Order: sequence, then C-alpha cells, then structure tokens
Amino acid sequence: MKDRDPLRWDDVRVFLAARRERTMAGAARALGVDQTTVGRRLAAIEEALDARLFDRTPEGLVLTPAGEAIVDAAERVEESAHALVRRAFGEDRRAEGTVRIATSDAFAEHFLAPRLGRVRARHPGIVLELCTGQSFVALSRREADVAVRLRPKGSPPAQENVICRRLADVAWALQASPAYVQRHGSPGDAEDLVGHDVVGLDDDAPSLPGGDWLRKASARAQVVARVTSIVTALAAARAGLGLALLPCFMAEGGALARVGPVRAWAEAWMLVHPDLQQVARVRAVMDALVQIATEEAALLRGDVGPAL
Repeated sequence: MKDRDPLRWDDVRVFLAARRERTMAGAARALGVDQTTVGRRLAAIEEALDARLFDRTPEGLVLTPAGEAIVDAAERVEESAHALVRRAFGEDRRAEGTVRIATSDAFAEHFLAPRLGRVRARHPGIVLELCTGQSFVALSRREADVAVRLRPKGSPPAQENVICRRLADVAWALQASPAYVQRHGSPGDAEDLVGHDVVGLDDDAPSLPGGDWLRKASARAQVVARVTSIVTALAAARAGLGLALLPCFMAEGGALARVGPVRAWAEAWMLVHPDLQQVARVRAVMDALVQIATEEAALLRGDVGPAL
C-alpha cells in the first residue's frame, strides 16, 4: 500500500455505495454528494490500496477481483459503524426527536398517516418521518427506525436480525365503485367472476394476498387492466374500471364498497432493530402503533366499512 493516511469510514461508504448503485451518479445520490466527488474519492481509495477496485464499463461500475476481495470486510466495517451509532442512540431516554417509519405507500396513505395525529398528541416532542415505497428498507443500516410490513398470512415478516411483533390480521376482498355495481351488479358466484370486469395483476406484481385466487376466479371474466401495485388497483377501481382485490381498510371513506366476502388474509408486522427497541422515542412510537392497530382491529379485519 502506498504511503497515505489509513482508510477512513467515509472511504468505505464510497466504495460500498459505488458497488450497490453501480454508477458514480447513483452513488453520489445515495451519499448526498456530487458525482465529481465520488470519482475523485474512488480514485484516491484505489491509489491508497494500490489496486483497481472497479472496471468502468458501458453497463456501469463492475467490481474487479481486488474489489470483490474486500466486500465482506467493508460490509463488516459498515455494520460496526452502524452498531456504534445504534448503541449510542440507545442511551437516549427522552421521548423526543425524529423517528423514521418505513411502510408501503398504500398502508401509509390509507391507514397509518390519517392516524398519526394520535401519536403527536401523546408525544409532541417526536417528529415522525414516513418512508414509503416498494423497495426493501434495511433497519440494520438505520434506513428506518421502525418498519410496518404487510405479508401474506404465514409468510415470514423479515429475513433480518430484527424484533418482530404481529400487529393485526388484515382482510382482503373484492371492491368496486358504487357506479360499477350499479351497472354490473355484484358477482353471483363467489368463485366465478364471469360477466364482470376485473383489475388483474401483472406478472411482475409482487406476491399479494389472494393473488392466486384472483387469477383463477377471473379466468372467465374480462380483465380490463393489469397492475403491479395495489395503489394503482385502487385508482382503477375508484374510476369504475372494474372489481379490484384490495385490503378492506382501503374502502374507508365511501369511494369504494366491498363486494362479497373476505377472499384473503395478510398480517401486519412491526419490526425494529434490537439496539433501538428501548430508545424512548422509538419505544413510544412502537407502543402507539400497537394501540392504533388494537383500536382499529375491526376495520383491518373487514368487520366494519361499506359493503354491498
């Protein structure tokens, strides 16, 4: 190795960001710096190690054998740095500060966000951040403090080393707009949607509760659209396009009504890293999420709400 200061944590962050994003532009976005800075720092790291870590190709950054050789060590350094932060964070005993909650767009918009005022009322010193989307959020890297995930019943809630608590059962059923039901009526056969328009699932859609049932039941129906997310399915159903299989809580508000019985079940799980579960502000938010799920259990089970 050439004569240079020892590698710093920031050097490891740049290397790992470049490996994960596979472009300098992507790594720059992930790190919150400009692309020129990433290129300069990668060059400096390679000079310090006297080894080329990446090949620059038209398809992006590709690890060289030397780069592959240091991935495990770099990730161990990353985990140690995050563990240090988590443990220091765990010494904070005040129910004040920011708590970042990761969940899906649909659950955030149609269930959680309208109820977060209850958390703020109890803990005005806590600032809540909602991180939504389909991509996986790593609690071990402090990308969020708490996660709420909906999984098909019986599926594992996480593959990470995290604390998991089941919050509620979540019912899924066919839903439609009142205008659609007025035009087409309700399905007469619980297992056959012949004569009905259906919002189906695209082949690239994630595994959703009732997905297999929907594909079978709609075999003789008219599939008018295929979607990859339940947010899009909701919008299509609200527009009167057809029947959509959705969580029952998404019918709240009257724009949609449940058509027929519950077709599938999911489970809502709350996840937190073991190092954070006793942090006062995180604990306060976790307790509030449990209370909200308990108070709204009937809605989540599909026992209340408009039905046809």
